[in-house]
Amino acid sequence: MTVIYSASDLKNRRVEVLEAANKSQAIVRAVDGTALEMTRLDEVERARAVAHWCLLLHRSQESAAGSRLMWLSHLDVDDQAQCLRELWDGVEALNAGALDQAQMDDIVNGWRVAAISLADDRRRGVLLSDVSEGDFIEVGRPK
Repeated sequence: MTVIYSASDLKNRRVEVLEAANKSQAIVRAVDGTALEMTRLDEVERARAVAHWCLLLHRSQESAAGSRLMWLSHLDVDDQAQCLRELWDGVEALNAGALDQAQMDDIVNGWRVAAISLADDRRRGVLLSDVSEGDFIEVGRPK
């Protein structure tokens, strides 16, 4: 149950208000009637990150042109779909607290590096070509 505190409670019951904010949230009603929410900063940052990624992914699905995810256009249709699935899964995990922003960045950077590598025709040929036994030679131990 969420308790709504008054502005005067910030003075008289400050420890209780701070404990409620630390556990999940504390709603404080200002003198003018405005509701203010107090919560942990990591919760606010996570909510902002989720909103950021949702907006970015939504826009990229409409059009990659001009998007911060423009590198998606270097992937083929199947890889784009797989990338977007993994990014949406990442957003869900981020929202649930099972993933942090650094881990989400790692997912994005992995796909971005792969896409940028595929943008170069020479790299694309190397990355997507078939590999045979003749492509390798045995080398001696360095002296």
